[in-house]
Amino acid sequence: GYVPDGSRARTICFGSLIAISSITLSMKTLGIVLLSAVTLEYTMYFFAIDIGSFLLTKVLRGDFSYWLPFEGITNLQVSLIQRVICKVV
Repeated sequence: GYVPDGSRARTICFGSLIAISSITLSMKTLGIVLLSAVTLEYTMYFFAIDIGSFLLTKVLRGDFSYWLPFEGITNLQVSLIQRVICKVV
């Protein structure tokens, strides 16, 4: 599998994954801060494209519907609100 069986190798693998995730999040945050220093309009475009591509990916994968047991338009509304809030936070 992806994660080795040994305890030391597993620790190194998990540590590496956490480090890569932290560095990626830090770079994205720094990029947004620098972009907002240039102009707020580009920052809003970035957020709109980021959230839009996230929602499009969820729809294309068939994973848009949230786990709450609603039906019809209520399901779509709750799923949209929940997905956007989770993405922003």
